[in-house]
Amino acid sequence: MFGRQIHNAAQHPVELDMNQVHSVEARIALDLRIGAAFTRLQTLALQNRFGVLKENVVSYGTKE
Repeated sequence: MFGRQIHNAAQHPVELDMNQVHSVEARIALDLRIGAAFTRLQTLALQNRFGVLKENVVSYGTKE
């Protein structure tokens, strides 16, 4: 299914909407910062509550 869409897009290029490009860049940067901050907050809170987690990081977000 995606093969045809990719082929069609390659055959008919269009100009990028730079507002959308910048929006995606901003979202990626925010996701990274929020994920890192929440991971730290969550890890510290849970390490203090559950001693078994003292040596672990409790990560927030996707595994990608």
